[in-house]
Amino acid sequence: MPRGIRNIVIVNALLGLYYLYVALTFYQRKQALGPGVAPIIGIGFTLSAILLPWRQRIVWKVARALIYVLALTIAVWAVLLLVDGGLFKVPLSLLLYFVLVFYLIGVRGYLATDPVRTLYGVDPVQN
Repeated sequence: MPRGIRNIVIVNALLGLYYLYVALTFYQRKQALGPGVAPIIGIGFTLSAILLPWRQRIVWKVARALIYVLALTIAVWAVLLLVDGGLFKVPLSLLLYFVLVFYLIGVRGYLATDPVRTLYGVDPVQN
C-alpha cells in the first residue's frame, strides 16, 4: 500500500472514531445540536478508511464520491453554525470544520492523481 493511502486511512480512521465518539456523547447528553451530523461524518470517515485499502475500481469511485459528500456535509454544517451563532460568536470548532473541508478536498485531489488511478485500475488522464 502506498504511503499516501496508508496515511489517509490512518487519519480517516482516527477522525471517524472521534466523530462517532462525539455522536455518542451528544446522544447521552440528549443535546439537540450536533447529533444529526456527527454520526454521518463519523460513518463517512470510517467507511472511507475501511474501503481505501481495497484496490478495485469501484472502491476508487465510491471513495471519491464519499469524500465529496463528506466535504459538502461538513461545509454546510459549518455555514449553519456560522449563521446560527453569528460572526462574533464563532467557535473554534467552526475553524476546524473548514480545515477538515480543505483536508478532504486535498484527499479527493490526491485520489485523482495518475499513480493512484493506476493503483486502483483506473485509466490515467490523457492530456
